[in-house]
Amino acid sequence: MNSDRRAILQLLAAGRIDAAAAERLIAATSAERETLWAVVGCCVIAVATELHAVMPELSHLLRSSLAGCLPALEHAFTLIAPLYGGRL
Repeated sequence: MNSDRRAILQLLAAGRIDAAAAERLIAATSAERETLWAVVGCCVIAVATELHAVMPELSHLLRSSLAGCLPALEHAFTLIAPLYGGRL
């Protein structure tokens, strides 16, 4: 459990906030984290498409790493790379 969620649950347990407020806070922290991951993922894809033109071996390594641990980003890379001149 992350520290933000733990702090929110401690506030709820102590009676300083109600359940509705705790739910809103947890949703807000989750949304911020998801936005951050989306931005990071887009940056990785943009850099990867450029690396593919400059350094094919490094691009292939990055793509194979994405396929192993983050299939959604690998799928996005596969769809977006050709738009920017990347060769798959």
